[in-house]
Amino acid sequence: MQAIKGLQAVVFNQNCHYTFRNYPVPPLPGTYTPYTDPNVIGTMVLSPYCARALRSTFPGHPVHVVPHGIDPVRFPLGEYKRKQIAYMPRKHPDEAQQVFGYLRYRGALDGWDVVAIDGLTEAQTAQTLRDSMVFFALGYPEGGTLPPFEAMASGCVVVGYGGFSSDHWIKEFGGVLVPSANTMAFVDMAEPVLRWPIDKLVAWGKDSRRLVLEGLSMAKEREALLAFWTQKPIVEID
Repeated sequence: MQAIKGLQAVVFNQNCHYTFRNYPVPPLPGTYTPYTDPNVIGTMVLSPYCARALRSTFPGHPVHVVPHGIDPVRFPLGEYKRKQIAYMPRKHPDEAQQVFGYLRYRGALDGWDVVAIDGLTEAQTAQTLRDSMVFFALGYPEGGTLPPFEAMASGCVVVGYGGFSSDHWIKEFGGVLVPSANTMAFVDMAEPVLRWPIDKLVAWGKDSRRLVLEGLSMAKEREALLAFWTQKPIVEID
């Protein structure tokens, strides 16, 4: 990206781990970056984690956090949960293969169905999450991941990666945080969850829904977004 001379621009950096994609290794002195361009008046990110990365690298550049808001209408609570695990295979399908392989041969998947959310519409995704009791989050690195929190809003117990940027939110909203990229830790931490009594898993999922809808509300997203565009001080969620 390069700003057009005479026009002001903003950057929406969805994932700070991809900030220098397509740059030379290392970047040559003087290589263009929008974060030092005077016509780029600010950057929006999804998490305090990414804000810290950019602020420490480009200290004169305004960076604002606009966290995702979770829409409870689009992702309502599933009232009739199946003994089902949902996951998204877009990132690291090889890890899903290993995680489910180990769990299968440990006997932890006995009685459970596994559904890959792949190529579905938003409505179909929401329906799958409503039906599922557990969601495995396998994505990393992330700039502010969304699927685990949509799953929580749907009443799923979430086990998995926060992708670094969302680690604190996974824990805060009642999920089981696994260190990103640690496949065997994932297996070891998921197994006891799958052996929990069903009624306790359902209650756990309802607690996570309450916490995530309070912490990542649509109202807070709207407030942060308006503050970004009007350049008002923002109280960040961390």
